[in-house]
Amino acid sequence: MDSIVNQIISIEDKAQEIIKDAKAKQEEILAQTEEDCKKIEQDICSRRQKRLDLLTKNEQELASKKIAEIEAENKKKTQTLNGRYQQKKNDWVNEIYENIIGR
Repeated sequence: MDSIVNQIISIEDKAQEIIKDAKAKQEEILAQTEEDCKKIEQDICSRRQKRLDLLTKNEQELASKKIAEIEAENKKKTQTLNGRYQQKKNDWVNEIYENIIGR
């Protein structure tokens, strides 16, 4: 009878040891999972920031290109207006003068 009781106690001790090991393994897995989740979150944030930086850079380049095109067009129009002014200024001055003196 003592032998059976000792075997039951031995089995119970082994079961408790297995449960203890399982709980330790569970805690280890939970800790590793939490660490993995944090790492994944950091990776996602890093990739998102890189995409935002690239998008911002592309938008800035596009805006700079558009500004340069507008400035070049404005310069061309200004030169055209200045050229027309130089060609017609004497005619306009004479026309204004004649309109004022009534001829």
